[in-house]
Amino acid sequence: MADAVRGLSRFGWDRDVESVVVTSAHVVGVLGRYLAGALSAEDVELWAEALAGRDDVGFVEGTEDELKQVLFELSTPEINWPIGPAMASGWITRLQVRP
Repeated sequence: MADAVRGLSRFGWDRDVESVVVTSAHVVGVLGRYLAGALSAEDVELWAEALAGRDDVGFVEGTEDELKQVLFELSTPEINWPIGPAMASGWITRLQVRP
């Protein structure tokens, strides 16, 4: 996960094009890896933090609000909900019906 975050940081913040397009499948994949024990809550938070504040991150049309919300919640567990199995499972359920 740290390698992916470092890779994204190579791109400047003032890009006119999207560096990455986040899909529901990306978030479900990360949360699934967390539930399987392959990622820690800190890994998930770091990943979400790397994406949440960037203007050059795009989202699949029609999913922007929901994906921005999950990235916000995952990137700021101290003011939202701690990242845990119930939270991860809840978001997976919500996002699995999305593209």
